[in-house]
Amino acid sequence: MESKKNLLKLTLLIGDIILVYLALFLTLAIRHGDFSFWPGPQTQLFLFYFSIEITTKEKDLRYLFLIPIVFVCRHIGYGLGSIWGLVTLSKVKK
Repeated sequence: MESKKNLLKLTLLIGDIILVYLALFLTLAIRHGDFSFWPGPQTQLFLFYFSIEITTKEKDLRYLFLIPIVFVCRHIGYGLGSIWGLVTLSKVKK
């Protein structure tokens, strides 16, 4: 029972952090009209940078196109796995 309480606290904490981030983002975006600190563009810039870096390091142009696909697939897999783990964790009986 204690682990379910800890999981609930962690879930609420993560939700609160996300809500605070989104509230700050929306407030600053509305005030300044600047959406540049939204995580999407930064993620794409990092992905593009590391795709180029790996492509030049490996000297194979295919990596420039494969790295973004692998990145997205891996993150979708981790996200779905985390959700599935939380769902099955709630069904586990001790």
